[in-house]
Amino acid sequence: MSAALDAQLRWLHAAITGASPPPEPEAAAWLERDGAADASARLHVYRHAYVARLADVLVVDHPKLAAVHPDLRALTADYLRAFPPTHPSVREVGAHLARFLADRGAPAHLIELAALERARVEAFDGGADVTPLDREAVAALAPEDFPALPLRFVPSHRLVALTPRADELWDAIERAAPHPAPAAATRAVLVWRRAVTVVHRTLDDDEATLAPALAAGTTFGDICALLATAPQPAERALALLLRWLDAAVLVSRPAD
Repeated sequence: MSAALDAQLRWLHAAITGASPPPEPEAAAWLERDGAADASARLHVYRHAYVARLADVLVVDHPKLAAVHPDLRALTADYLRAFPPTHPSVREVGAHLARFLADRGAPAHLIELAALERARVEAFDGGADVTPLDREAVAALAPEDFPALPLRFVPSHRLVALTPRADELWDAIERAAPHPAPAAATRAVLVWRRAVTVVHRTLDDDEATLAPALAAGTTFGDICALLATAPQPAERALALLLRWLDAAVLVSRPAD
């Protein structure tokens, strides 16, 4: 590629994406063709299409946020200037949306709703497909093998900390129900892909304390030990294990 062509392509990219101010007509004279619209008009079409199509991506990936933030499309141009896409896949366009909203001083529930929906996007195609651990496999274990049973969250899982209960807001929008009032208490929400469906659930307080160990890889015996101060720790550990098995959120393998 010649230096002149490389410079023209870089200029064109900057002009379309808004990385540079709209060019003066004479600066793009080399784009003009006989019978075609002038360069400024043609560049405007591409600039508009670039923002409009990526705005569509943000809305598709954040449908609940778009439902309560009607200005999401209008913010797209500013968002793309603040966080220009650096990956060829449009999947990554919204990766920094929660941070962008926080930088602009958006309400907490909008910031965390964006974070939750981003986690759901990542969970959909995050990690290799695996066969979840199930009750049948665990029931086949001898009692003495239970403590050493390796446990780990499925690769697609994501953990999100939500202060104003954005998970409840997500559910309310899904059901077309009244929106819940924000709350101050931080809650841990687990997001994962079950077969081809992304689901999420708020964790109990003791589950939240176990989540880092399960993300890294642990054993059933270690889970019991982490619950040692709880009433009836073995029973609680078994109840949680059954919950996780039924949710298809575990694989049986040690940490890497």
